[in-house]
Parts: sequence; structure tokens; C-alpha cells
Amino acid sequence: PENQPVIVCVGQLRPEKAHVRLIAAVAELNETKQQSVHLLIVGDGEEKQSIVQKIGETGMGNYIHMVGSTDDVRPYLKAADLFALTSIAVETFSNAALEAAAMGLPVVMSNVGGASEMFPDSENCLVYERDDQPALVNALRSQLERIQSGAGQGDSLRDLVKARYSLASMDADWCDVLWQKPAVRPAQLQ
Repeated sequence: PENQPVIVCVGQLRPEKAHVRLIAAVAELNETKQQSVHLLIVGDGEEKQSIVQKIGETGMGNYIHMVGSTDDVRPYLKAADLFALTSIAVETFSNAALEAAAMGLPVVMSNVGGASEMFPDSENCLVYERDDQPALVNALRSQLERIQSGAGQGDSLRDLVKARYSLASMDADWCDVLWQKPAVRPAQLQ
């Protein structure tokens, strides 16, 4: 619905992505808020049955929408107000989070892998400790409140992604690293 906030999660439906935690968080938000929150889950995988079961257990079938696998996530990112990534293991540097930020979405993500390095010091990205369910709920609530107040626009994340992660920027950074002379040469090379 256009007048209700939408959270999107993009990724394979695998145990380490912890979609069931996000579903529980959305259920809690819907229990405590006057406005309904919807969740789009984009992806497919081995955890699909567990996720469908959790949706049934929480009674959130009208608010949680499973999209399945797709070659183009952009329409779903455009339909959303907020991106969430709730991984509990394995993440290194999330392409899905980068894509969402590049589309201007504020981000909530667990502190796994390089999450804390991706968007440092940005109000539009909240990183919570991966095993802290209340922190996940609070981060989602906080970002949704910022969005509803008009403060949660993701332009600064989009600009940060362009400045730090565009091909031109990364190419320039790699050239700097590759062509830099070491400050101290190992004794065997002197």
C-alpha cells in the first residue's frame, strides 16, 4: 500500500540470513504501532518453508509478501521505504545493501562482516548487534520514524555509494594502492 511503510529484504532464503528474525520484528512493529508495516522478501532458497511457517505463526500473512527470485530487484527497492538485512553469519560486504543504498533507501543491518564499514557515520544506516532482537526492532522503528518525519531520505547514502563504491572511485583507489611505494622496504629488497 502507498500509504503504509514497506521494508524490503533481498537475499537468498538461507539460515544465516535470519529472515525469521525480521518477520518477528515486523510482527512486533505491527503490534505496537498504529500504522501497519509491510515486508517484501525478495529471494528464494532452502529456508522458504521455515519462513512461510513463521509468517503463519505470527499472523502476518497480510503484511509480509514473498516475491521469490527475480533478475531485477529494482522495482521492489523502488516500492520500499527501508532496506533490512538481518544476517547472523557469513556476510562479508553486502551487495544487496549497496544496491539498496544506491537506490536511496535507508538501511538497517546486523553487525556482521563489513557492515560497520560500509556506511560509516550515516544516519541513514543503522547497524545493530546481530543477536539483539530488541535492537533490531528499535533500529527498524527508528528508521521508519525518521522516514515518516521526512528526515530519513537516503540521498546521503546514494552519494556515499557513488563516492566510495562506483567503478571510477574504486579504480582510482586501487591505482593509488598499487602504485604507492612502500614506506619501508624489506631488508632483502634493499
